[in-house]
Amino acid sequence: MMGDTFLAGLLNSTALYQPIPCLDRSSMSTLVQLAQCFNNYTVPSDYYTLESYTQAQPNESQLQDWSQLVTAILDVGKPATVPASLQDFFTVSSFTDASDGAEYCILSETYANSDNYYVKGWGLFLVPVNASLDIHLASPHPMFDFDTPDQAVTLFQLSGAKSLLISGRHRSAYPVATDCIPSTSRTTYYHTDPTHDVNEPFSVANTAIRAWQEANGGCPSESCAYIQLHGKASTSCSTVDMMVSAGLGSSDAEWYLDDVDRPAKRLRRELQASFPTYNVSLPSDTTCSLTATKNVFARLLNGVAESEVCIEAATADKATGQFVHVEQAYHATLADTFDGWARALVATFSDSVGRCARLDKDAFMRRCNSI
Repeated sequence: MMGDTFLAGLLNSTALYQPIPCLDRSSMSTLVQLAQCFNNYTVPSDYYTLESYTQAQPNESQLQDWSQLVTAILDVGKPATVPASLQDFFTVSSFTDASDGAEYCILSETYANSDNYYVKGWGLFLVPVNASLDIHLASPHPMFDFDTPDQAVTLFQLSGAKSLLISGRHRSAYPVATDCIPSTSRTTYYHTDPTHDVNEPFSVANTAIRAWQEANGGCPSESCAYIQLHGKASTSCSTVDMMVSAGLGSSDAEWYLDDVDRPAKRLRRELQASFPTYNVSLPSDTTCSLTATKNVFARLLNGVAESEVCIEAATADKATGQFVHVEQAYHATLADTFDGWARALVATFSDSVGRCARLDKDAFMRRCNSI
């Protein structure tokens, strides 16, 4: 027993690790560069053993403190102190993007292990000092859906979103099936896939973000949503460039076709306007199955009790529409799409600046980037 206690203490000692230098490098002058630096420390596929995964997971006290810290960072203007249980591995920092002077609050991990990966891998959380839209962006699958965080970070900046959460682990970092969402003969849902496992710190952070938003004006359909950005393989729904959904599939096509104004429907319309040559689809347009029906956060936002999201699917009669899920072909995630994407987000979630969706790039940057 004493040996086990000593080993646990040793594995949690920062003396074994090396500081992550991203926040200290003078070359990190933009938020994209900073996120790219942190992205290099993402825990890769097939990395964890049971022992190392267990060591990287939060204990009950840390989990509670992690949730509270995410909440505190969203309260811009108030001090966000890292709780004692997290101080050895996490820091809260301010960062000013040299390209435009915009200021951000950054929750990041402080140490890498001997393999140069995050010691914990719980995620990177970014909040602007001045947000202009009540939307929360998330990138759940780094190094799987996307090689870099460039799209998520750039859209976060250009849209004026309230927050951006990026996972710190590859979805199969611990290559063992989760007991939350049952795997199928074709798809394995892993413990470290935060869209299908409620114990991932990324999932806990999502829940904290939602609770904060509910306590600060709620999430009205016309101006608020929680948007997850994903990338799809070329062989998956091959005729679709962008698949927009709300956690309900094609069996609930009527939900997407009714007269109720919903974020996914508006975003699809605005993305199609930005990219007229793309096939931008809703579940009512196609049988494509990439619709997040097993996504645990989608289920929570769509009325399923938090304790039931692993076993109960969302239904159309309870769905709120607050969740938006976008699967993208590779070409739809490249830099030349960023401005069109940003115009679509602004038009979708801000009535007063909806006209900006039709402006050219330079006009958008002048008139809409700081709304």
